[in-house]
Amino acid sequence: MRFALCLQIGLLFAQVAEAQSTQPDRPYRGLFGQRTRDPKGREQLVDFTMTLSDAYDDNRINDAEASASNLPLTPSGMHSNVDAAVRYTRGRREERRLSLTGGSALRYEPQLDHLLTANYQGTVAFTSPLWHGSRLDVSQGAAYTPYYQLQLFPTISVEAADAPPRQSTDYAIWQQPAYTFNSAIVFSQNFSVRTGLQLAYDRRNVMFTGQAQDLLTDGASVKFTHRFTRSLGIHLGLGTRTALYGGVASPNVVRVQDIDIGIDSGRSISLSRRTTLSFSTGSSLIPQGDKYYYRVTGDASLRREIGRTWTANLQYSRGLRFIEAVPYPFLSDSVSAGVRGNLNRRWDLGASGGYSNGQVGVIATNGTYGTYTGSAQLGVSITRHYALYSEYVFYHYLFTQESVAGAFPARLDRNTARIGLKLWFPLLD
Repeated sequence: MRFALCLQIGLLFAQVAEAQSTQPDRPYRGLFGQRTRDPKGREQLVDFTMTLSDAYDDNRINDAEASASNLPLTPSGMHSNVDAAVRYTRGRREERRLSLTGGSALRYEPQLDHLLTANYQGTVAFTSPLWHGSRLDVSQGAAYTPYYQLQLFPTISVEAADAPPRQSTDYAIWQQPAYTFNSAIVFSQNFSVRTGLQLAYDRRNVMFTGQAQDLLTDGASVKFTHRFTRSLGIHLGLGTRTALYGGVASPNVVRVQDIDIGIDSGRSISLSRRTTLSFSTGSSLIPQGDKYYYRVTGDASLRREIGRTWTANLQYSRGLRFIEAVPYPFLSDSVSAGVRGNLNRRWDLGASGGYSNGQVGVIATNGTYGTYTGSAQLGVSITRHYALYSEYVFYHYLFTQESVAGAFPARLDRNTARIGLKLWFPLLD
């Protein structure tokens, strides 16, 4: 681990010195992952990516707690990863569009008798106009993972033109195989430039092969929106969400009524030529026994373009979430931030972080939790198809009541350092 950290720090300082001495008048675009033609004009694209890496994990956990829970945790030490993903896209961005994505990741751990674990995932997404002012979006996803991941941070959006990302295992905390299925359908109708209606339904099913409690969620909503200006409006909506923990044999059902009345930006607000802001507010009504609890929800996103090659993002979210393996809803406040860009044509640098805390259960009868993460990555492009990179990730979470976490540990601290090779090939370019 020390070798990887020293390598990354050395590469960073060496490249900063180079950038200061040879900084061009106008920043370069990154070499790795750049197409020979503009993808916006293409009707059919196929991207293939692969990552080969060696890493060191430092999983700090109380030994007594691990023994009591009989946990098959990933031990500290070296491991190797091979990740691959392919994405097929057909159609134009503002018209009918089909996207297919598939990926797999292999993890080799010498500490566990040379165990080789694999995960698989695939998604299908289709969007199309139906008639004037209407649009239909449909998506279906399926995944298998040999571990359970606990990630409670808002995901920073990825550019549509970016190559499909690798499958992350940074938040794997428990070797519990699971099958996950996601479905969503959204119909929207614009009655005028400023007024519209949206109908949505989503379903998520997580099935564990071990002792963890399964989770099945269903959600349906209807929302009416009206914009007073191009970037400010009001929405009125109703929704219902149901979470079924434990399966049919021993069900634990939680129901939430969403009263979605609030203001939002409708689209990104331009604060300046390079800065945009979007936000939305709402509320949830949760029945508990003979009482109803009202909770304010919302989210916001801020994006800043720095020069020609750098972007910074900040996202905040407050809401009620259902998490598999923990049979209680989570009321959380979460924030994520990230910055990335190119030092010059060959070198790129990125950093991100996230923090989330809140209560387990509607009225915190099951304690609270807190978690944070951070990462930094430095890469150098050999060609537009090959790049070397070095990365460091840390991750922490803590539940105040150990019984809530169930089979997995109530606290975990992890440091990961890796070095590797990234490959990108546009099969249609």
